[in-house]
Amino acid sequence: MKKTATHCITRAALSMAAALLLSACSLLPAPDNERVVETYTLSPSIEQKAGAHGATGSEVLALSKPAAAPGYDSTDMVYLVRPYQLQRFAGSRWVRPPAEMLAPLLMQQLAADGYYRALVPAALASVADQRLDVTLLTLQQEFFDTSSRVRVSLQVQLVDLRRRRVLATETFTEQEPAPDNDPYGGVVAANRAIGRILTRVAAFCRESEVRSQRTEDRGQGTGAERRVR
Repeated sequence: MKKTATHCITRAALSMAAALLLSACSLLPAPDNERVVETYTLSPSIEQKAGAHGATGSEVLALSKPAAAPGYDSTDMVYLVRPYQLQRFAGSRWVRPPAEMLAPLLMQQLAADGYYRALVPAALASVADQRLDVTLLTLQQEFFDTSSRVRVSLQVQLVDLRRRRVLATETFTEQEPAPDNDPYGGVVAANRAIGRILTRVAAFCRESEVRSQRTEDRGQGTGAERRVR
């Protein structure tokens, strides 16, 4: 009888110990590979050009697949606490590499600008008059002061495919204070900065084409005068 009672007590103690062990395990932090990763996207507001109703130009523009500088070509969200040292947020990622997300945004902004007759991807460059090449140089949150800020830089190049020459090259940089010193604050600031850059890129394309056309017209006029003489 004593043996049976002792056996039951031992089994009960073991069961309680196992339950406590399982409970303790459930309270332990998850391993790194099981932690939830927050993902973010680039989706700035697209600015509609005032008075844009249909294309005002006659050119077809092809948009190359945007490239990215080393260090900015992945889904990592980059931040700096001191210059030149790139670090990555452990629990936050872009849903796609930022350069990949730029392509549809550029298409939307150029369409909203309303200058080009048509916009096509790089695969259809054979039917285009011009090509826009874009490189993401910088997209980072900087913690150099009490409040962080986001810096975005894009290099763009407009190419005349018919004459095989570069019409213009420009680098655009925007800085935006982050509303909070955390990854989400950086995402909000990045979207605002990129929205402004998209507007500037669309204006750059339009103005570069207009300048090129004026230069071409002047050249033709000079040639005509010489022929008359």
